Amino acid sequence: MKKHYLFFLVFPFLTISLAAQQTVEEIVARVNDDIITRSDFDRSAKQLRQELGQDFSGADLERQYALKEKNVLRDLIDQLLLIQRAKDAGISVENDLIKQLDDIRQKNNLKTLDDLEQMAAQQGVNFEDFKNNLRNQLFTQAVIRQEVGRNVQVTQDEINKYYQTHKNEFERPEEVRFREILISTEGKSDTEKQEAAKKAADVAARARKGENFSDLAKKYSDGPTAKDGGEQDYIQRHLLLKEIADVAFSLKRNEVSEPISTKFGYKIIKLEDRHESGLQPVERVTDQISNILYMQAMGPALRDFLTRAREDAFVEIKPGYQDSGAPALASK
Repeated sequence: MKKHYLFFLVFPFLTISLAAQQTVEEIVARVNDDIITRSDFDRSAKQLRQELGQDFSGADLERQYALKEKNVLRDLIDQLLLIQRAKDAGISVENDLIKQLDDIRQKNNLKTLDDLEQMAAQQGVNFEDFKNNLRNQLFTQAVIRQEVGRNVQVTQDEINKYYQTHKNEFERPEEVRFREILISTEGKSDTEKQEAAKKAADVAARARKGENFSDLAKKYSDGPTAKDGGEQDYIQRHLLLKEIADVAFSLKRNEVSEPISTKFGYKIIKLEDRHESGLQPVERVTDQISNILYMQAMGPALRDFLTRAREDAFVEIKPGYQDSGAPALASK
């Protein structure tokens, strides 16, 4: 049965939270069987201001906030619609949730998920709320991917046209992108340095035989990129130590080097990609352009999907709150 979008004429509804004590909470909106409370709204508005505060300040911050605040309730309603669609479709994200939590654990150099929970508690974060927020993000991503993303297609003609009109974006200096493993020798005795050399030779041999370089970096590297599997961003020759640059710019893609002796220790690198200087050929940047065009198309496609989702949903808004996604407003 088709439902209708409407605004409250009278809003007498209140909900009682039984978390730690009974408190009366103002309901800002109802979305089918779910509600959005004033606390939800205020929390999202506060988060928006914090995010904008990373790029703006003073009057600029206030202007940006005024522009985007009108979408706070819309975004909360959108998220609920996506989560509801995921649950209705029987989508499960528990395996992905566990992987994400484990990635967070590793990046914080923690041994167990219990340690992660303890760290969250020390920072005043409710771990169950944290997990539920992650779960909801995964639900929304899954629905967007399955019901919106798969319908967005980028053609080769569109890629070629973008390339021809944006050639200046693909002018690059010579640069490489690689993964690294550092076996440190800083502060070590001569005997320890010899052991480090043997360790580096062993790790390099294993990588050259095909073991996963990222896993080896996470396990053995003493460098700051270890937690990211040794991944480095694109870097130009002059920004590297000469001994590293000489090797990095001579490797073929996916080739692993022998240990390179530096003043910091022994470094092993695996070349991921290389850009020659000058205009990059379209074949080299096809994936990059495809991603740009895909993201440009995703915004309107997602908004169209959510507008249609609202037509089949029951949405009520308390007077005094603005929902910029309401059909009458969204169509303007």
